[in-house]
Amino acid sequence: MKAIDFHAHAFPDNIEQKAIKNLESHYTINVPNKASLDELLASTKSARVDKLVLLVAATKPALVKMTNDWVANISSKIPDKIIGFGSIHPNFKKYEKELDRMEQLCLKGIKIHPKFQGFDLDDPRMWLIYEAIGDRFLVLFHVGNKHSKASSPAKLAKILELLHTNHGQL
Repeated sequence: MKAIDFHAHAFPDNIEQKAIKNLESHYTINVPNKASLDELLASTKSARVDKLVLLVAATKPALVKMTNDWVANISSKIPDKIIGFGSIHPNFKKYEKELDRMEQLCLKGIKIHPKFQGFDLDDPRMWLIYEAIGDRFLVLFHVGNKHSKASSPAKLAKILELLHTNHGQL
């Protein structure tokens, strides 16, 4: 049997420590590793995981391109191990152009994390983005966060219902 870890995180060296501190503070947990790509790949190997989906969530619009480039670079170097998911942010002005670029970078999906990205899942700013994403990417929505009402299964259901009812037009 092949195993895929569909929810894996690592961070670029320059933001790794800040990201870990934010995760530890938000979730009141202890992250026992550095969250580096090398550690992630080592843990994948020891767990006999064949592939992983590397996820990022740009917490600011200014980080969208940098995080997408980072994931695309890694997934292009080791495509037999990593499936890259990029990020988009509701305040990123040129989202359509970035979605096109993400396709060119061969990113397979998008991670959306309302709490860390500072919006509600059903925020009207996201509606045009959801429409632009359409069937181009798999989308992993972070829902059910006990620390926030920004994302919930009910909000996701509302978005999906509107998209299906209106054939992709919100």
